[in-house]
Amino acid sequence: MKYEEYYLILFFIKTKKIEEFEKIIEEIKRITSFQFQIFDAKALISPIQVEVAFINALLSIKAKKNIAKNLVLEILLKMAADTQISNAIKKIGIKNGLEYLGLYLVGSSIREMKKDIKKILEKINGKLIDWNEIPKDSIRNILKKYKVEEVEVNSISQNELLKPEEYLILERIATSDLRKGRV
Repeated sequence: MKYEEYYLILFFIKTKKIEEFEKIIEEIKRITSFQFQIFDAKALISPIQVEVAFINALLSIKAKKNIAKNLVLEILLKMAADTQISNAIKKIGIKNGLEYLGLYLVGSSIREMKKDIKKILEKINGKLIDWNEIPKDSIRNILKKYKVEEVEVNSISQNELLKPEEYLILERIATSDLRKGRV
């Protein structure tokens, strides 16, 4: 995905259970010069969540309303619909024991980023998988993380583009700054 001068590449990885996530982060830092973030793939309602967070983060930075000092952390905050980095990490961040990871790279050269993806997969002994191959957290657990009530879900009619649950989480992302009094 491209927005303004930035590309975002999102991919999902199946790996053996992570025992020391700090080592994985350090290994990836040695492989790529691009900004990146790893997160719990099972905590997402949809990959669209990352794309919306990416655009929202860029708009926050452009308006000088960002919380994080770098783009990838600002994206994570937006994905979590939160303004506290520690809360965002608890909600969707990488943790020991995970097998299904989401990883995004942000940069200006899609070709170089794709080369780095191959190196990352080799280094962490991971297999590239499709979003549909990830066993999801229960929707109820995901909604609870975002403080979405069942009455809200039931009040929204199904449409062709988004499920009510997806719509409500994307709404939380889009309005997180408003709800936290940051605008």
